[in-house]
Amino acid sequence: MSKLSLTRLEVGSFFSTGTLFDYGVNFGHFSNLHTLRIRGRQPCIVVLYLNDIPSLRTIELEDDFAPANIFPDPAAWQVTQIVYIVPLTRTDYFSPLSALHFFPSATIVKLDLTCFRTSQHEAIPSILAKLTSTLRVLRLRTRLSPRDSKWTPIDKLLPQFPSLEELHLDQLYLSHDPHKYLHSLPHLIDLSLVLESLSPDFLKLIEGPQRLRYLRMLRIEFGPIEVGATINLSNAMLEHGEEHWDEDGNGMQLLYQTHSFNEMGEWKLPLGNELMDGTDLVGAFELAEKMERQAKEADIRVSTNLTDLRRAFYRQLVEFHNRRISNLYLDCDKWMCESARELAESFKVNLPTLEIDLKEEIGREKLDWFKVRMQEVEVDGKGQCYALNQRRKKK
Repeated sequence: MSKLSLTRLEVGSFFSTGTLFDYGVNFGHFSNLHTLRIRGRQPCIVVLYLNDIPSLRTIELEDDFAPANIFPDPAAWQVTQIVYIVPLTRTDYFSPLSALHFFPSATIVKLDLTCFRTSQHEAIPSILAKLTSTLRVLRLRTRLSPRDSKWTPIDKLLPQFPSLEELHLDQLYLSHDPHKYLHSLPHLIDLSLVLESLSPDFLKLIEGPQRLRYLRMLRIEFGPIEVGATINLSNAMLEHGEEHWDEDGNGMQLLYQTHSFNEMGEWKLPLGNELMDGTDLVGAFELAEKMERQAKEADIRVSTNLTDLRRAFYRQLVEFHNRRISNLYLDCDKWMCESARELAESFKVNLPTLEIDLKEEIGREKLDWFKVRMQEVEVDGKGQCYALNQRRKKK
């Protein structure tokens, strides 16, 4: 049989590990094997076979080793680098640090984790604290909601990893000013972040003397984007004036929850907060668009969700308008209605022209309300969007 010399090998979870390694070692196929990728949870006894491959230097673990009753535990001393990846389908896994036990000479050079549980999320800082400056790729994602988990910023730990070339961090792992720590990563090539807000100082990472000179890929996702319930004016009319209403409904409860555009119950958008007015929100969007534009001018491949965010903003603006129209119809609250229209003008959103004069005092019995289709803010024609309007009843 001719000798097949491999430098890289990938092993899946359905292989007979013992047979594979015995065959490869005995026939000399693994004499130049440098990198081994192991997919699926494997018994730690597999490390015993690795001792027979002296050329092996890098282990890529796409899952982890299952514990076994072996004493003493096996160790592959020749391995110097560990790539540790937990698949998105694996919700339960051991600490990445456990792999170091089997490879005493190695350091973790790539760590790719997704946290599904609070315990996993809270363990991240202690895991990073024990890694070395050889870490080149770090990806941390979480499936936990910001409302249900503790904010755990780890960007202050980034300066201890000056060799990082690729970085992805979800929002829960970022402080309010991550740019301060990203400056300490001079070799960064690929940067991916989930941000709730954007500081003007972030643009210094893209241009100027403090820019990341080797940055070639920038992915920014602004979030969270949460869509809440929409007002049903018919239901609100039935509940108006009553002492009790459906707390989970879409009538008076929604009007009661609405204090401003940024305080609308379950609706939530990034880039804004309850203290910001229309001018501030316009400025926040313009800053994000400027960041995207400057990245492209610097020959950085940039990807953002600004298009989707703007559509979501428009939908929320229409809902804010509808709640203000409902207030106007039920309680003649003209000031609230004007605040919605001023915000729409700031963003050049064409809400339907109100068909009554707000300077006139018109009783509700003389008014009709109706809906106007807002196709320009619908996404791909899905999820029809309507804006409320009012007019005098026809005689």
